[in-house]
Amino acid sequence: MGILIYTSFIVYLLIINTVAYACFVKDKHHAKAGKRRISEHHLMLLAWLGGGVGARMAMRRHHHKTHHWRFRLGVPVTIIVWLLPFISVTSVFVMQRGEVLTTVFMMHRALEAERENKPYAKDYRWVDYDEIQPSLTRAVIASEDNLFAQHNGFSERGLRQAWKELTEKGKVRHGGSTISQQTAKNVFTTGNRTWYRKIRETWYTVLIETFWSKRRIMEVYLNVIEMGNGIYGAEAASQRYFHHSAERLNNAQSALIAASLPNPRKYSVTCPGPYMQLRQGQILNLMPKMGKIEL
Repeated sequence: MGILIYTSFIVYLLIINTVAYACFVKDKHHAKAGKRRISEHHLMLLAWLGGGVGARMAMRRHHHKTHHWRFRLGVPVTIIVWLLPFISVTSVFVMQRGEVLTTVFMMHRALEAERENKPYAKDYRWVDYDEIQPSLTRAVIASEDNLFAQHNGFSERGLRQAWKELTEKGKVRHGGSTISQQTAKNVFTTGNRTWYRKIRETWYTVLIETFWSKRRIMEVYLNVIEMGNGIYGAEAASQRYFHHSAERLNNAQSALIAASLPNPRKYSVTCPGPYMQLRQGQILNLMPKMGKIEL
């Protein structure tokens, strides 16, 4: 389904830009023959539909210029409405398989540490989904998003809870973000608490739910999610905290890692406080109740 949507998107852009270019070629011939030329309204429509590339090519080649403000506006609109989505769709499409080398969030953390003159060392070790103990998948689903396998990227219940906390307390304590949203945030955004970041996160959540399988989303999530200061992913966390691979995590260790995820730089896995111990126990109680998890 994702491949079909992506192919359709590419074909549409090719067609509309070919049409735009052909219209300008025809317009050139009409100008020489003294016939009626293409109206500026039609030029503007082509640009806004995504034909700005073809339009600009023809303008440069045939020296046809228009000063209609709506056409001039159509060129940046084409970039914003078509080119940027094309880049984001392509980036998600090519990341359907294989290792994610780095993320925007990781780069942001490194720049943040450099700007504040703080020591920073990144520990990131990618492993395939089959090399991560299933208990960790069960623990993060129990802790972060128990409807992960059923929803389409957004949790209605989580959104209602987040809205309730925002209206009653003036801030959102527990979020409402699904694992899909957290994956989109960590791979494609800086994590800053701004509306612009939230819009990007929402857009990329739709894309990864369209192009990636649930298994792929979980694989990326467990590999790139921040699990400590400079520690990213299950393998790095397991090696750092328990001195063995993620494949050998037990239920208690998995629950402890999951308990730290809301704020991994604050909550310690190696020296868990009362909250972490309480949360670990809650997750351990939930894990057997999750039933069979098929991704």
